[in-house]
Amino acid sequence: MGNIKYFYMSKKQVLLTTAEMGYGHLRALYPFAEIPEYRLVILGQTDCSKPIEKRFWKFTLKIYELVSRFKNFPLLGWLVFGLMNNLLSIPPRGKEVKRYRKSFSFWLLERFIGMGLCKGLISEIIDSHTLVFTSFYAPVIALSKRTDIQVYCQICDSDLSRVWVADVPYNNGTHYFVPCSSASERLLSYGVGLEQIHLTGFPFPDELVGGINQEKAKRNFQKRMILLENPKIISSEFPLKITYIVGGAGAYSDIGLKVATSLKEGIISGTIILYLVAGIKGNVASKYKRFKEKNFPNSNNIQIVESSNLAEYFQQFTVLVSNIHILWTKPSELVFYSALGIPIIMTDPLGPQEEANREWVLEANMGIDEPFKTYTNLWVIDKLRKGEFAKMARFGWEKGIRTALYKIPEIIKQTSNGMI
Repeated sequence: MGNIKYFYMSKKQVLLTTAEMGYGHLRALYPFAEIPEYRLVILGQTDCSKPIEKRFWKFTLKIYELVSRFKNFPLLGWLVFGLMNNLLSIPPRGKEVKRYRKSFSFWLLERFIGMGLCKGLISEIIDSHTLVFTSFYAPVIALSKRTDIQVYCQICDSDLSRVWVADVPYNNGTHYFVPCSSASERLLSYGVGLEQIHLTGFPFPDELVGGINQEKAKRNFQKRMILLENPKIISSEFPLKITYIVGGAGAYSDIGLKVATSLKEGIISGTIILYLVAGIKGNVASKYKRFKEKNFPNSNNIQIVESSNLAEYFQQFTVLVSNIHILWTKPSELVFYSALGIPIIMTDPLGPQEEANREWVLEANMGIDEPFKTYTNLWVIDKLRKGEFAKMARFGWEKGIRTALYKIPEIIKQTSNGMI
């Protein structure tokens, strides 16, 4: 994890742990890594995993990324992607759920745990006074089966599969932090007790919020609304700033090129600044750089954001989000950044959880689907002039929760029987 600091305490600590499956699970825990009592480990990388478990996690990540990119292949891609969707399927809303019935994905996860999955994590904590705070489902299930260690779990989407909840929920003490009420309702339907569910919002770094009074978030929101509510001021002095983000699997990178091509006139004139965020995907960054050199050789108004490691990327992203007007992304965990008053433009969802996130955003009027991947210059400006993006930003700000970073440690202290 590059520059992320690791904190060790002699007696008591909270172990932050997750899997590197895209950026979302890590993004949720990253803000807590600076708290002295908290220490971050990545499953299969920085825990006590044996080589065989490390190979399993690497293989799983490669499969995840391959399937995510494979969706665009005719017929076969949709077939493979459909199989992955079935593994993490979410019951339709409003349908009665048999609370304690295990899904096939849960059964499969149990088999992997029996073969040694999360054994490295268990070795890491079994003899220590440790609480576990995770943003991935495997530790929740593994630790509930093998230990009596107190577990806290951050949900990273607006809805979730049954695989996140232990075999017998009413006998399990896991506490869940949820980003929105629909996730709370789903956990209740799976049999999790109301006292174990905490509506905290999605965790944002302190640099974006500015403490429990949210001073930085308020200041950034007010600055953003000046342009969104007064699009006539858009000029080279007050440019519209749009960020297009490629997900952790590298899917949909070509959309960024189409967006840039469509916005070329505004980019060259300086009325639009476009950030193409490649993250740590070197191949995507290289493609974007070649495109820029060919089509925008002398322009600083199209910028490629790339990083050598995730810690650096998260830091860059935090600075970037402070200053943008529109966030264009797939409906991943990034939809919760609408709480900062940022309107969201969404590409097609990848997986059931992203389909749920998309519905959540649309129902709350905090974002839109991309109408077209081309003619961006026409429909973006049209929606700006009509005040639609300003309304989305205001809805997101009013409905969003921004204080998870400060509330969650307090909840952990209150519910951990004095462990920290």
